[in-house]
Amino acid sequence: MNTISLMFITSFALSIALVVLNFWLAQMNSDQEKLSPYECGFDPLGSARLPFSIRFFLSSHPIPPIRP
Repeated sequence: MNTISLMFITSFALSIALVVLNFWLAQMNSDQEKLSPYECGFDPLGSARLPFSIRFFLSSHPIPPIRP
């Protein structure tokens, strides 16, 4: 077996071993707060047609000045 084949097999085996080790040792700490989507302070289960403050939009998405 030549050197390149040996290096390829070794790297492939090491990659598979690290992925399996990660799934085996990973701690799953999921709760309701972590699994819920982040909606910028708005209720994600409410209506999508609520009034929206323009101040929030301008502070979160600044509009660059127009230069002539």
